[in-house]
Amino acid sequence: MKKKFIKLLSLLLIALLFYYLYRQIQQNISSLAQISIAPKMDKLPLSLLFMFLHYMLIVAVYRSILRHTFGSLDSLSPRESFGIYYVAHVFKYVPGKVWSYSILMNAMLKKGFSVSKTLFSNLLLLILNITTPLLFAGVYYLGFTLSNHALRLPLSLLLIAVYLTCLLLSPKLLDFIIYLANKLSKKQIQNHGISLRLVVKAQSWYFVAYGVYIVSLAFLSQSISDIPDFLQALQIAVICMISMTTGFLALFAPGGIGVQDSLIFAQVSSGFGAETALLIMLAFRLMIFVLDIACAVLGLIILGKQGKSIIQFGGKLHEA
Repeated sequence: MKKKFIKLLSLLLIALLFYYLYRQIQQNISSLAQISIAPKMDKLPLSLLFMFLHYMLIVAVYRSILRHTFGSLDSLSPRESFGIYYVAHVFKYVPGKVWSYSILMNAMLKKGFSVSKTLFSNLLLLILNITTPLLFAGVYYLGFTLSNHALRLPLSLLLIAVYLTCLLLSPKLLDFIIYLANKLSKKQIQNHGISLRLVVKAQSWYFVAYGVYIVSLAFLSQSISDIPDFLQALQIAVICMISMTTGFLALFAPGGIGVQDSLIFAQVSSGFGAETALLIMLAFRLMIFVLDIACAVLGLIILGKQGKSIIQFGGKLHEA
């Protein structure tokens, strides 16, 4: 009964978000009807290239964390890592938010890696996937959109200082997060330890990965809209990144559907107009979806016969 209520509430929230979008589009229907889409082909390939590079960097960081946790990855090649990660990743579009992790765990188990260590590695990656975009977002809002100009620099520096302090204390903070997670969850996460050096290395590469992500989205916004200023395009890119992270955190929305779209439309339309907002919203959603599917298909091709065996719903995972 409880699960049915949660599903019903999730569907209601998504429906309300889409109703908001419908009302906004209806109110701007006269100007939206005049939209002409003519992608600038010099920018669109660059956008796709940078976004694919972002996808590759995420897997590289993940392998680095796995190598530290397991000591050796002899039975898992970089190609297989890419295949497993993105075959699992595409299941974020399935309601529940757990299928991606379940499939990833199952795949790693079949490759001979223990569930507890895989779970530990994924927890660290999950934290980086949240904290890195939040830092970019914080610097953007405090440094560029805060109305009080005198406070922009000191608040931005304060945020960075707090973030770096947390980074230096990250092994202890990770211990605390695992303690809390084990208190709240039935599945116990074993703490396999992590070095400050690895966390700093992983975080540094994540800064690069999300920097590439922002540049990709900036090129995307320029390719489908009349925004000649690259700084403005970067502003839109940060908004898209914030919406992506918020959608990721919205457990009720598979693939962030509704949440990402509403946030992009609301924030972009306030500064650049409803026409640009609608184009960016649709282009962002389409590009990410197409790349997710393309990487999953490529992953299945790389994995071959292994691909079918790792896509298993349900069932219990046992330690290897």
